[in-house]
Amino acid sequence: MSADAAPPAERTQLRVGIAQVAVPLLDRSACVAKVASAIAEAGRQGVELLAFGEACIPGYPVWLERTGGAVFDSPTQKAIHAVYLREAVCIEDGHLDPIVKAAAAHGVHVVLGIIERPRHAQFRPAGATAALAATDPGTAARRTARGASGHSVYCSMVHVSPSGGGRVLSVHRKLVPTYEERLAWAHGDTEGLVTWPVGPFTVGGTLCFETWMPLARAALHGQGEDLHVSLWPGSDRNTRDCTRFVALEGRSFVLSASCVLSMRDIPEEIRPSAAAPSPPASSPAATPAAATASPPAAAAAGLPVLRAAPSPATVDRVVPLRELCMRGHRSGGAPTGAGAAAGAGASAGADGSGSAASSAPGGLDTVLHNGGSCIAAPDGRWIVSPDDTSDGAERLIVATVDLAEVRGARQNFDPAGHYARPDLLRLNVQRSRAAAAEYKPQ
Repeated sequence: MSADAAPPAERTQLRVGIAQVAVPLLDRSACVAKVASAIAEAGRQGVELLAFGEACIPGYPVWLERTGGAVFDSPTQKAIHAVYLREAVCIEDGHLDPIVKAAAAHGVHVVLGIIERPRHAQFRPAGATAALAATDPGTAARRTARGASGHSVYCSMVHVSPSGGGRVLSVHRKLVPTYEERLAWAHGDTEGLVTWPVGPFTVGGTLCFETWMPLARAALHGQGEDLHVSLWPGSDRNTRDCTRFVALEGRSFVLSASCVLSMRDIPEEIRPSAAAPSPPASSPAATPAAATASPPAAAAAGLPVLRAAPSPATVDRVVPLRELCMRGHRSGGAPTGAGAAAGAGASAGADGSGSAASSAPGGLDTVLHNGGSCIAAPDGRWIVSPDDTSDGAERLIVATVDLAEVRGARQNFDPAGHYARPDLLRLNVQRSRAAAAEYKPQ
């Protein structure tokens, strides 16, 4: 470069997007395909950072408040939960591979809400952020140090980077499931509460109501966050106040991404297993004589054989999920009367084929999550208002944000800079995965 040549212009702008989509509830493969398709469309629109709502894959547990979710030991709730675990995302098993490939192919950073079912509590993505590695040099050594049951799920936020052929950079598990969510989701931790560089911005994120947690926000402020992504299940009543508040507090841009859901997105019926139903107790296979009969070969060898009758498989039942949810919706919450009985243990055919749901006021078009995705600027003004997105419709929301606005807004308030007093007030963050056991070398 010659002495009088101008240095290259600093980049300050980023094209961001929100995919406000309806996903087929409890169908992981269909959800993954829809997300990958939205990424492709966003890439065609020049989007560099794309956010999806909370629990986008395989969906938010809307049935809990509509089917007597708190009824203890309910066969119906067990059956629904078994399906939820089956359709949840195991990153180690490659369930997100189509999304990772789509992000790489279209050059899009993706922030996505999933229901995560890890096989190992200590799972960390291969592309863990440099910031985490720098503060935690023992990361690699401890990656497989602790195990998990693999039968609890977390409401998680994953950041997929398009670099290097695509990779999952971080996984944040929601710190505190909200209200009835605690009937389905385990508590998370702060290991994934990190920021990532995307273009000129430092991006961080939270899930739904943990966005209201002051110390969670402070943990992201301390990592230089200037663009915040908040994922919500889908309602303008959630996004309207919180989005502008967080923008003003952090003097940052805030994207609030929501899903949409109508009654027709709930499967008509579900079943935990594709196995054939167990024979009734009166069938020959279930009689004591059949259970203790010895095959000729075993009898010749003089070895008695005890053949167990098939399991009753109380969890493996057909659940008319849509009708149960419709009943709860009509009663304004958990079912009562006949609905309560069905919610506590209805079996296939107990309440017909679901025709009542179709004929009810609103029917299959009844909106459960109306969207409300929005974007706020560092001064709190709306760039995209929830009033424009709370009609229950699917849409791709696109905007260009400029780091210069953050710099201007922080002239009078910088929460982790000139308006911080670390000599008096400091946050201590425990950066580790929560697990039931820790195994140390001898």
